[in-house]
Amino acid sequence: MKLILKADTSKDPRRYNLPTVSELSVIIPGSSEYQPTNRDIVLYKRASYHHNGQKLLHINETNQHYDPLHYVLLFPYGDSGWAIGIQHKNSNKQTSIMNFYAYHMMQRNNFNTILRAGRLFHQYVVDQYAKLEQQRLNYCLFHQNELRSELYQGLADAVQAGDTDGKHTGKKIILPSSFIGSPRHMHQMYQDAMAIVRRFGKPDLFITFTFNPKWPDIERNLLSGQTSTDRPDLVARVFHLKLKELLKDITVKNVFGKVIAFVYTIEFQKRGLPHAHILLILHPTCKPKSSDDYDMYVTAEIPSQTTTPELYKIITQHMIHGPCGPPNPKSPCMEDGKCSKQYPKEFCEKTVQLADGYPKYRRPENGLSVQKNGVLLDNRWIVPYNPYLCSKYSAHINVEICSSVTAVKYLYKYVYKGHDRVMASIQCDENNEIQRYVDARYVSASEACWRIFHYDLHDRSPAVQRLAVHLPGQHNVVYKEGKAEEALQNFKDTTLTSWFKANIEIQEARNIPYHLFPEHFTWNASTCSWKKRN
Repeated sequence: MKLILKADTSKDPRRYNLPTVSELSVIIPGSSEYQPTNRDIVLYKRASYHHNGQKLLHINETNQHYDPLHYVLLFPYGDSGWAIGIQHKNSNKQTSIMNFYAYHMMQRNNFNTILRAGRLFHQYVVDQYAKLEQQRLNYCLFHQNELRSELYQGLADAVQAGDTDGKHTGKKIILPSSFIGSPRHMHQMYQDAMAIVRRFGKPDLFITFTFNPKWPDIERNLLSGQTSTDRPDLVARVFHLKLKELLKDITVKNVFGKVIAFVYTIEFQKRGLPHAHILLILHPTCKPKSSDDYDMYVTAEIPSQTTTPELYKIITQHMIHGPCGPPNPKSPCMEDGKCSKQYPKEFCEKTVQLADGYPKYRRPENGLSVQKNGVLLDNRWIVPYNPYLCSKYSAHINVEICSSVTAVKYLYKYVYKGHDRVMASIQCDENNEIQRYVDARYVSASEACWRIFHYDLHDRSPAVQRLAVHLPGQHNVVYKEGKAEEALQNFKDTTLTSWFKANIEIQEARNIPYHLFPEHFTWNASTCSWKKRN
């Protein structure tokens, strides 16, 4: 049998692409409308243990014996895996599946078989993450399978017409917005980001930060005979620390000037290495406005090997695109015989602003070049970068200036496009034509470790307070089947109606004209009340 993966060109190519590296991953079937509830795990009993002639036994993935039975090399003494109800050693609290496996993946002084298992470690990690994600899906399924959402007025009309149970109104909730990666969650994050844009303006810088497998922090902590590909746990932990330091440089130390807002998201994109997309909105006094300002933030030239040898080494290792095109027609960036990133760029003696929102960076024809994979490459192949950040982090850090409002929507949709997915099918006979592909999620070992360690996939600043904007009687009501009438009677105010009520009460108490009201008071979302300004 073969597992066949397909790049679906009819869907988002940034999500439904094929892996570009050799890696071990897990394929999880399911969509926002369909989610599997369990896996088919079968044990074959020995003859002496047959019961009533039964040779096969089905067990759940949460059975504590699943791990030692499936990963015999990792648990030669039969150590039990996670099970529902397992308690912490030093307390009576139950241990979650995430905390259990995060604990066992940590490197300590004792001999940890799991961390030395190579590709088997990858399989173990993605398997445990699939188990973790299934538990979250099961919680949504068994705790919210009877929940429905309907407009207040529509529910009131249905109850008045005799449908007091509410079974024939509204729509069922499948995955809530609190479920990370669900369509509702991604849409909500996108709307939050756009709210930041409406308040602070368009983003000024778009930064892509990619993990470097040759970081000294990685190599110092590898066990004997290991490479970075053997340790997805180390990859996730080090990149998380590097990202925090990078954000500190940007938002606290003000490398690009004062930052008033930012959003970022973590991606894996079937490349084997994590990377972060960061959008920055700078203070009006720090915004790049001219070509000279652009050159202060971003450069796209090969540095001098004589005056800056360290920077030269970093740029030539991490910031050169390709080569692609005729020298390498099978490069991942090639589409219809052309580079999708439009490399090589044109020589340019001065940075100029283009109509599409991105500048044309200075790329002088100064004779500097570097050889890569047998091809001589010049400034036309350099990915735009910031010299300070590349020097400090010794990694691929692409810095782009997005100076037009036309780029805003594309950038934010790119950041919040959702998890990697793939079209997969099983082929039993080489001569059989594959007729049905299943839409599935694709999770690599690095992403599995990132999620097991409970690291954030998204973040933004400042925080966004969501108001349920609606017309009178048109707000959503969430209720259980059979309790529609009770939901109407006990329904509380939405965030919007609470805001209006508090607004009116304070206006009446202070006798302040409505158009002057916001100048005297500020709204406290946590307490749903107004506070007088000093």
